[in-house]
Parts: sequence; C-alpha cells; structure tokens
Amino acid sequence: MEIFLLIRLLTAHFLGDFILQPDNWVEDRNKNKIKSKYLYLHSIVVALLFYLFSFRLSNIWIPLFVFATHLLIDIWKSYKNHKIIYFIIDQLSHIMIILIAWVLYQQNLSELLLKTKEFLLSFEFWIIILAYIIITIPAGVLVAKLTKNWRDEISKDNLDTGLSKAGTWIGSIERILIITFIFLGHIEAIGFLIAAKSVFRFAGNGNRERQEAEYILIGTMLSFLIAIIVGYCAKYLLSSLPSIS
Repeated sequence: MEIFLLIRLLTAHFLGDFILQPDNWVEDRNKNKIKSKYLYLHSIVVALLFYLFSFRLSNIWIPLFVFATHLLIDIWKSYKNHKIIYFIIDQLSHIMIILIAWVLYQQNLSELLLKTKEFLLSFEFWIIILAYIIITIPAGVLVAKLTKNWRDEISKDNLDTGLSKAGTWIGSIERILIITFIFLGHIEAIGFLIAAKSVFRFAGNGNRERQEAEYILIGTMLSFLIAIIVGYCAKYLLSSLPSIS
C-alpha cells in the first residue's frame, strides 16, 4: 500500500481547497452558485494538483474523476448555508473521493480491504477508540456530577453560565489533548496545558470571581485526572497486548 501516495493526494486537496482558493472565489461561488466561473476554476486547480502530485502523469482519468466529483460536491455546498455541519459533510465527501482515487491508482482493492478489516478488528484500534469515547461525554457527565454541589452553590448568586455548552466542549477538547499526549509519550505537554488553563481562569479579585475560579479549577483538575487515568490504563493495555490478546 502506497501511504506516501495518499499523503500526496491529501496534500493536493488541502492545498487546493484552502490555500489556493482565494476568499473572493468562495464569495462568488456562494453568490452565483452554479453560474460562478470560479466554481469550475477551483475544481480544475484541485484536479491539476492531483494530477501533478500523483506522479502518475500517464493517467488522466483519475484527475478527471476528481474534477467531476469535486465540482459536484462544491455545487451542492454552494446552495447550503454556513453551518458547520455542511462544512464537515463537504470535507468528508472530498476525503472519501481521495480514498477512492487512492485505491484506483493502486488497482489493488482486495489488499486495501484486507488491511482495513485487520485494522478495524485489531485490539489496539478498539482500546484507543474506547479510551477516546470515555474521555469525551462520559467523563464530562462524571465531572458534572462530582462538581454539582459547588455549581449549585454558585448558581444561587445567579452565575452567568456563559456560552451554551462551551464548558462541555472545552472539557472534551482538553481531555482529548491529554490522552493524545499520553499515547504519543509527551506527558510534559500536559503541564503546559494545566498552566495555561490556570492562568486563564484566575481573573478577578472579588468573592464571586474567586468562587467561580475555584469551581472551574476543581472541575478542570477532575477532568485532567480522569483523562490521565484513562490514558495510562489504555496505554498499559496496549503495552500488555501480547499477553492479553
């Protein structure tokens, strides 16, 4: 399997879809939809990058396939609003096309399917997936339950809750970062994350500000502790793979 080829194709996509697509092209596409000339010009640029980055200059059919599918996806996107869900669908669709193009270039679908099946059925894959699932919503629910009394105490003073679900997202992201640092063996980065969070939270000298800061810091430390425990448990299971698989 040519992973290097996949990396080149992904590079072509992100280079063409973001760096080499000016803002005025996007604005014109959103305004004029299918009639926008930049819609077609952008798809040509992306297909040309695929052609060059593939290093398979004798094959023009796959770049043409990329051009047609990229154009259709962008036409669909131009008729949607700017909600994040449509952006995610747009990018996932493009990446799916890249994977198809990668397989077509290699003309070895059976090997790809076999390796994919082996990966999806591997012990490592499911341990990592389970760890990431636990430290997102389940860990957030646990932290919320452990800090409920303090939250209720502060809420008596009509605590401003801030942005909707911002705390949930922040907690999930920081736990994802922590467990990723653990898997990568860079636990020193956790210290910088804790320091940055602490400095950011302790702003204000009033009693209410102190209560809020203490409450948030307790939640943060609990969040970090859960992520570290789950991360090291998962890492232990991965290191013990030969004896338990």
